[in-house]
Amino acid sequence: MTKTNNTPELFLYEDDKLSDGQISKIADELIKNAKEADYCYLLLDLSLRDLSDLALENHVYAYIEDNYSKLQFIQFDHPMFNIQNVPVLLPFNLNEQIEILKQLIQLSFQETRTKALLSGKGRAICGWLFSNEKIQDLSDYIANLCIQKHSMSFNYYLLRIYDPAVLSSLLSLILPQIKDKILSATTCWAVLNGDGVLECYKAAKIRWEFVVHRLGLNNQEMKDIANIGIENQTLIKYRHKYKNQPRYHEAQAREHIRKALLIANQYQLNDEQDKVLFALHYLTIGSEFHRTPKVAALLKEKGTYYQKRVASMTEEEWQVAKQQSQELKLGESYAL
Repeated sequence: MTKTNNTPELFLYEDDKLSDGQISKIADELIKNAKEADYCYLLLDLSLRDLSDLALENHVYAYIEDNYSKLQFIQFDHPMFNIQNVPVLLPFNLNEQIEILKQLIQLSFQETRTKALLSGKGRAICGWLFSNEKIQDLSDYIANLCIQKHSMSFNYYLLRIYDPAVLSSLLSLILPQIKDKILSATTCWAVLNGDGVLECYKAAKIRWEFVVHRLGLNNQEMKDIANIGIENQTLIKYRHKYKNQPRYHEAQAREHIRKALLIANQYQLNDEQDKVLFALHYLTIGSEFHRTPKVAALLKEKGTYYQKRVASMTEEEWQVAKQQSQELKLGESYAL
């Protein structure tokens, strides 16, 4: 990751492959975290993988298959899930398996590539959990956290905290004390984020006893969490569009997307893909693009999807809107 000089908010990422030096740096950071815990576990989601086929060509999957008997399935009390499509924990000794660790890092990075995510493959290498808890206790804790009860309707819903993209967004939305509840069974929860950067999440205070599993999320937090899917769809398309080009880092991009979704609601854009496209335009055209004359006129139209309304705009018109958005941000005004 390199910060660009002329655009201080933007960063240049190497989206194709991590160098040996980058992998070694990530491995060193993970090994450092391992020293502060009794156990290290791989967090995996193998539901979209044919393990037996992949093991024939991939050393990581061969390692997982060889250690299949050690997998601890995280069993959710939810009708959507059975033993075939739940995440798993696998005990892992980083110091003894350094070569496998480096291959895990590279594979996890490759799984963040937008082409694979847009095809629906998902991420199998979800992260590394460092904990003083035995595998069964940690598995039960995660399972209970993933099934939450709505404070008003009392219905149960799935909170997919094992997915790195969901975890990264969730922890930036909730209060610190709720974040600590999620992380309290670990000394560190480490993932590669969507930019391929290692994120190490830790509770503000390591607890010796588990706290209650109910997070007590309020209605606004529930609404924000419901938008995580739209956030992640937008992020994938944004990173795909700006592959190997300067772009916002993940946390910055999420902040912009959340602002865009609030504006999209003001324009009564209710379709999910309309919201994704509107947020993508907010990121790529500019934060005031919706106030530019051409786009503002289209947003006033009713009865059609936003996607259809803006489909007629040419590349030249979008470039004009981009310039006008910047001018509006600086205080310019336009007659509509």
